[in-house]
Amino acid sequence: MNDFELALILLVGLAMLLIGLFMILRICDRQIARAARRMARPTNGRLVAESRADYTLSRRWKAE
Repeated sequence: MNDFELALILLVGLAMLLIGLFMILRICDRQIARAARRMARPTNGRLVAESRADYTLSRRWKAE
């Protein structure tokens, strides 16, 4: 294998790694944006970031 073939293989491999990295980053970015929108949803007229357990407990407390 000469130097040209080795350089070509390395360049193609690097390009494939970069494409895969950006695909992973795009998926993570979508999930982060979705979570941020969910946390910024207004609850009872104010912005609250509460967990599901806190929400369930507060609903039970209000019902009693």
